Amino acid sequence: MIDPRAEFVATSLWNAAGVSAAAGIWHNLRHGTFRPLTYLVPSLGVAAWLYEAFSQPVPRPLAGMLPAMASQVGAWIIVGVAYLWLHTRIRRFRRRPPHPPPASGLRVARPVDEALLEATSRFVAAADTANLDALRAIYGPTFSCVRVADTGGFVHLGGAAMLAFLALADGHGLPSADTTVHHGDVHGDTGFVILTRVKDLGAGPEPLYYCLVWTRSDDGWQLAREFVHQRTSPTWGPSSSPRTGQ
Repeated sequence: MIDPRAEFVATSLWNAAGVSAAAGIWHNLRHGTFRPLTYLVPSLGVAAWLYEAFSQPVPRPLAGMLPAMASQVGAWIIVGVAYLWLHTRIRRFRRRPPHPPPASGLRVARPVDEALLEATSRFVAAADTANLDALRAIYGPTFSCVRVADTGGFVHLGGAAMLAFLALADGHGLPSADTTVHHGDVHGDTGFVILTRVKDLGAGPEPLYYCLVWTRSDDGWQLAREFVHQRTSPTWGPSSSPRTGQ
Protein backbone atom coordinates (compact mmCIF):
# COMPACT_ATOMS: atom_id res chain seq x y z
CA MET A 1 0.00 0.00 0.00
CA ILE A 2 1.46 3.33 -1.09
CA ASP A 3 1.37 6.18 1.41
CA PRO A 4 -1.18 8.81 0.14
CA ARG A 5 1.33 11.62 0.63
CA ALA A 6 3.97 9.79 -1.39
CA GLU A 7 1.36 9.07 -4.08
CA PHE A 8 0.38 12.76 -4.21
CA VAL A 9 4.02 13.87 -4.54
CA ALA A 10 4.73 11.27 -7.25
CA THR A 11 1.66 12.10 -9.36
CA SER A 12 2.36 15.84 -9.02
CA LEU A 13 5.95 15.24 -10.17
CA TRP A 14 4.87 13.26 -13.24
CA ASN A 15 2.18 15.83 -13.98
CA ALA A 16 4.78 18.61 -14.00
CA ALA A 17 7.16 16.49 -16.09
CA GLY A 18 4.40 15.78 -18.62
CA VAL A 19 3.42 19.43 -19.00
CA SER A 20 7.09 20.44 -19.35
CA ALA A 21 7.72 17.78 -21.98
CA ALA A 22 4.57 18.73 -23.94
CA ALA A 23 5.51 22.42 -23.85
CA GLY A 24 9.06 21.58 -24.96
CA ILE A 25 7.78 19.49 -27.88
CA TRP A 26 5.48 22.26 -29.09
CA HIS A 27 8.17 24.93 -28.70
CA ASN A 28 10.73 22.96 -30.72
CA LEU A 29 8.23 22.02 -33.43
CA ARG A 30 7.24 25.68 -33.79
CA HIS A 31 10.88 26.77 -34.20
CA GLY A 32 11.91 23.87 -36.43
CA THR A 33 14.41 22.30 -34.01
CA PHE A 34 13.82 18.55 -34.06
CA ARG A 35 16.82 17.08 -32.23
CA PRO A 36 15.37 17.68 -28.72
CA LEU A 37 12.31 15.65 -29.75
CA THR A 38 14.42 12.48 -29.54
CA TYR A 39 14.23 12.67 -25.75
CA LEU A 40 11.16 14.88 -25.19
CA VAL A 41 8.71 12.52 -26.93
CA PRO A 42 9.86 9.43 -24.95
CA SER A 43 9.85 11.53 -21.78
CA LEU A 44 6.21 12.43 -22.41
CA GLY A 45 5.27 8.76 -22.80
CA VAL A 46 7.21 7.68 -19.68
CA ALA A 47 5.63 10.50 -17.64
CA ALA A 48 2.13 9.41 -18.75
CA TRP A 49 2.87 5.78 -17.87
CA LEU A 50 4.28 6.63 -14.43
CA TYR A 51 1.41 9.02 -13.71
CA GLU A 52 -1.15 6.32 -14.45
CA ALA A 53 0.84 3.67 -12.60
CA PHE A 54 1.02 5.75 -9.41
CA SER A 55 -2.58 6.96 -9.57
CA GLN A 56 -4.17 3.49 -9.86
CA PRO A 57 -4.88 1.59 -6.61
CA VAL A 58 -4.50 -1.76 -8.42
CA PRO A 59 -1.66 -2.32 -10.91
CA ARG A 60 -2.83 -2.83 -14.50
CA PRO A 61 -1.02 -4.03 -17.62
CA LEU A 62 0.29 -1.37 -20.01
CA ALA A 63 -2.34 -2.14 -22.66
CA GLY A 64 -5.08 -1.40 -20.16
CA MET A 65 -3.58 1.98 -19.32
CA LEU A 66 -3.17 3.22 -22.92
CA PRO A 67 -6.55 5.04 -23.22
CA ALA A 68 -6.01 6.88 -19.94
CA MET A 69 -2.40 7.69 -20.94
CA ALA A 70 -3.59 9.12 -24.26
CA SER A 71 -6.12 11.34 -22.48
CA GLN A 72 -3.46 12.50 -20.04
CA VAL A 73 -1.03 13.34 -22.85
CA GLY A 74 -3.76 15.33 -24.62
CA ALA A 75 -4.45 17.32 -21.46
CA TRP A 76 -0.75 18.02 -20.98
CA ILE A 77 -0.43 19.26 -24.56
CA ILE A 78 -3.33 21.69 -24.07
CA VAL A 79 -1.87 23.00 -20.80
CA GLY A 80 1.64 23.21 -22.29
CA VAL A 81 0.50 25.19 -25.36
CA ALA A 82 -1.55 27.53 -23.16
CA TYR A 83 1.47 28.09 -20.91
CA LEU A 84 3.74 28.90 -23.86
CA TRP A 85 1.17 31.30 -25.32
CA LEU A 86 0.80 33.15 -22.00
CA HIS A 87 4.57 33.12 -21.36
CA THR A 88 5.26 34.63 -24.80
CA ARG A 89 2.72 37.42 -24.29
CA ILE A 90 4.13 38.31 -20.85
CA ARG A 91 7.71 38.42 -22.18
CA ARG A 92 6.71 40.70 -25.03
CA PHE A 93 5.27 43.19 -22.56
CA ARG A 94 8.10 42.97 -20.03
CA ARG A 95 11.15 42.90 -22.32
CA ARG A 96 11.22 45.56 -24.98
CA PRO A 97 14.28 46.95 -26.77
CA PRO A 98 15.48 50.41 -25.66
CA HIS A 99 13.35 53.10 -27.24
CA PRO A 100 15.35 55.84 -28.95
CA PRO A 101 13.65 59.16 -29.69
CA PRO A 102 10.81 58.75 -32.19
CA ALA A 103 11.78 59.02 -35.86
CA SER A 104 11.12 62.46 -37.28
CA GLY A 105 9.40 62.79 -40.64
CA LEU A 106 8.28 59.13 -40.81
CA ARG A 107 5.33 58.99 -43.18
CA VAL A 108 3.14 55.98 -43.90
CA ALA A 109 1.66 55.65 -47.39
CA ARG A 110 -0.74 52.82 -46.47
CA PRO A 111 -1.74 50.92 -43.31
CA VAL A 112 0.98 48.71 -41.76
CA ASP A 113 0.85 46.28 -38.83
CA GLU A 114 1.13 48.48 -35.72
CA ALA A 115 3.90 46.49 -33.98
CA LEU A 116 5.89 46.19 -37.21
CA LEU A 117 5.58 49.92 -37.88
CA GLU A 118 6.70 50.69 -34.32
CA ALA A 119 9.78 48.47 -34.78
CA THR A 120 10.57 50.21 -38.08
CA SER A 121 10.20 53.62 -36.44
CA ARG A 122 12.62 52.60 -33.66
CA PHE A 123 15.11 51.35 -36.22
CA VAL A 124 14.94 54.56 -38.27
CA ALA A 125 15.41 56.72 -35.18
CA ALA A 126 18.30 54.58 -33.89
CA ALA A 127 20.03 54.64 -37.29
CA ASP A 128 19.63 58.43 -37.66
CA THR A 129 21.25 59.02 -34.28
CA ALA A 130 23.79 56.15 -34.45
CA ASN A 131 22.28 54.79 -31.23
CA LEU A 132 24.35 51.59 -30.92
CA ASP A 133 22.57 50.23 -27.83
CA ALA A 134 19.18 50.52 -29.52
CA LEU A 135 20.47 49.00 -32.78
CA ARG A 136 22.11 46.13 -30.90
CA ALA A 137 18.71 45.29 -29.40
CA ILE A 138 16.93 45.69 -32.76
CA TYR A 139 19.34 43.56 -34.81
CA GLY A 140 18.52 39.86 -34.79
CA PRO A 141 21.22 37.23 -34.11
CA THR A 142 21.75 36.60 -37.85
CA PHE A 143 21.30 40.18 -39.06
CA SER A 144 23.09 41.26 -42.22
CA CYS A 145 22.95 44.33 -44.43
CA VAL A 146 23.35 44.30 -48.21
CA ARG A 147 23.84 47.59 -50.06
CA VAL A 148 24.19 48.24 -53.77
CA ALA A 149 24.95 51.58 -55.44
CA ASP A 150 24.38 52.63 -59.04
CA THR A 151 27.99 53.84 -59.12
CA GLY A 152 29.18 50.26 -58.62
CA GLY A 153 29.53 50.01 -54.85
CA PHE A 154 28.51 46.81 -53.08
CA VAL A 155 28.80 45.85 -49.41
CA HIS A 156 27.56 42.93 -47.31
CA LEU A 157 27.97 43.42 -43.55
CA GLY A 158 26.92 41.38 -40.52
CA GLY A 159 25.53 42.91 -37.35
CA ALA A 160 28.88 43.22 -35.55
CA ALA A 161 30.54 44.80 -38.60
CA MET A 162 27.66 47.24 -39.02
CA LEU A 163 27.82 48.31 -35.37
CA ALA A 164 31.59 48.72 -35.60
CA PHE A 165 31.15 50.91 -38.68
CA LEU A 166 28.47 53.02 -37.00
CA ALA A 167 30.68 53.40 -33.92
CA LEU A 168 33.03 55.47 -36.10
CA ALA A 169 30.28 58.06 -36.38
CA ASP A 170 30.76 58.77 -32.65
CA GLY A 171 27.05 59.34 -32.07
CA HIS A 172 26.62 61.52 -35.16
CA GLY A 173 24.37 59.71 -37.60
CA LEU A 174 23.06 61.02 -40.88
CA PRO A 175 19.36 61.93 -40.47
CA SER A 176 17.16 61.66 -43.53
CA ALA A 177 15.29 64.57 -45.06
CA ASP A 178 12.29 62.34 -45.65
CA THR A 179 11.28 58.76 -44.79
CA THR A 180 8.19 57.09 -46.25
CA VAL A 181 6.91 53.60 -45.46
CA HIS A 182 5.26 52.38 -48.67
CA HIS A 183 4.29 48.84 -47.71
CA GLY A 184 4.39 46.42 -44.83
CA ASP A 185 3.34 42.79 -44.73
CA VAL A 186 3.35 40.01 -42.13
CA HIS A 187 3.52 36.29 -42.93
CA GLY A 188 3.57 34.20 -39.77
CA ASP A 189 6.62 35.32 -37.79
CA THR A 190 8.22 37.16 -40.75
CA GLY A 191 7.55 40.80 -41.61
CA PHE A 192 8.53 42.84 -44.69
CA VAL A 193 8.72 46.63 -44.90
CA ILE A 194 9.42 48.66 -48.05
CA LEU A 195 10.46 52.26 -47.45
CA THR A 196 12.31 55.12 -49.13
CA ARG A 197 14.57 57.67 -47.50
CA VAL A 198 16.18 60.87 -48.81
CA LYS A 199 19.75 61.40 -47.62
CA ASP A 200 22.82 63.36 -48.60
CA LEU A 201 25.70 60.87 -48.75
CA GLY A 202 28.13 63.47 -50.03
CA ALA A 203 26.90 64.10 -53.58
CA GLY A 204 23.65 65.91 -52.74
CA PRO A 205 20.24 64.58 -51.65
CA GLU A 206 19.28 61.27 -53.21
CA PRO A 207 16.60 58.62 -52.64
CA LEU A 208 17.53 55.33 -50.97
CA TYR A 209 15.28 52.30 -51.36
CA TYR A 210 15.00 49.87 -48.43
CA CYS A 211 13.58 46.40 -47.98
CA LEU A 212 13.60 45.38 -44.31
CA VAL A 213 13.01 41.76 -43.33
CA TRP A 214 11.89 41.28 -39.72
CA THR A 215 11.47 38.14 -37.63
CA ARG A 216 9.18 37.94 -34.62
CA SER A 217 10.69 36.48 -31.44
CA ASP A 218 9.65 36.37 -27.79
CA ASP A 219 11.11 39.88 -27.46
CA GLY A 220 9.10 41.31 -30.36
CA TRP A 221 10.23 42.16 -33.90
CA GLN A 222 13.96 41.95 -34.66
CA LEU A 223 15.66 42.98 -37.89
CA ALA A 224 17.02 40.01 -39.86
CA ARG A 225 17.97 41.60 -43.20
CA GLU A 226 18.38 45.13 -44.55
CA PHE A 227 18.57 45.48 -48.34
CA VAL A 228 19.37 48.97 -49.68
CA HIS A 229 19.64 50.34 -53.22
CA GLN A 230 21.21 53.79 -53.50
CA ARG A 231 22.60 55.99 -56.24
CA THR A 232 26.07 56.73 -54.85
CA SER A 233 28.47 55.29 -52.29
CA PRO A 234 28.94 57.36 -49.11
CA THR A 235 31.80 59.87 -49.10
CA TRP A 236 33.37 61.59 -46.11
CA GLY A 237 34.94 64.99 -45.73
CA PRO A 238 38.56 65.03 -44.49
CA SER A 239 37.70 66.90 -41.30
CA SER A 240 34.32 65.43 -40.46
CA SER A 241 33.22 62.28 -38.71
CA PRO A 242 32.42 59.31 -40.95
CA ARG A 243 28.93 59.64 -42.37
CA THR A 244 26.86 56.53 -42.76
CA GLY A 245 24.24 55.63 -45.27
CA GLN A 246 22.28 53.64 -42.70
